[in-house]
Amino acid sequence: MEAVADFERCVALLRGGDPAGATTALLGLRDNPQCVDIARAVLARSTDGDALFHALALFRDGALKSWDARPSNERDAMAGAALDFARGEAARNAPPYVTAAAAECFATLWARGYVDACAADAHDAAVRRGRDAVVAVAAAGGAAIV
Repeated sequence: MEAVADFERCVALLRGGDPAGATTALLGLRDNPQCVDIARAVLARSTDGDALFHALALFRDGALKSWDARPSNERDAMAGAALDFARGEAARNAPPYVTAAAAECFATLWARGYVDACAADAHDAAVRRGRDAVVAVAAAGGAAIV
């Protein structure tokens, strides 16, 4: 997919070339209404650790920005996608900073969902789901969330 290659080239510019321009471009993606889809594509297709790291940040920020506009099943699915990535093969083969970013992304989205669950007085189920997910990530050798 062309978007993935473009994203990887932009991230590569952070390491050399035009770091200021790459930073501006990456931060500008957060305003793109398709940023969550772009991040998902990168997470599904890239093997570059730096690209995965920045895609996780884009996914988290895009999900939070559009949180209130999405139905609850989509919000749950976004937190679940972050957890699936943290537990998946790509994260296990990635540098530790990517696994930590995946765990942080999940934790942030889960916490945002927890706030909604508390407002809806369903906090016990949300706590159990989050606890079980964190235990599963830690048991699978993922980053510990403390």
